[in-house]
Amino acid sequence: PRTALFYTAAEDGYIIVENAGDKPAVGVTVECYGEDTVFETEDSVFWLNAGESVRLRVNRTEGLTIKAWNAPEAIRR
Repeated sequence: PRTALFYTAAEDGYIIVENAGDKPAVGVTVECYGEDTVFETEDSVFWLNAGESVRLRVNRTEGLTIKAWNAPEAIRR
């Protein structure tokens, strides 16, 4: 079953990832292609229940690709 992810840049160095769908997001990944050798995130490859959000520390908030096994790329809000 598909779901939908969104993310926002919070205060400096953090993002909030939200599962706006009615199904869990399986295997949510946070990546920064092109900067993968220097990009750092607090967590990646995690489960996010329907309606749940998580705040993650990252070392950059631009150029992120956030998706899940059952969700297309997250839309930045």
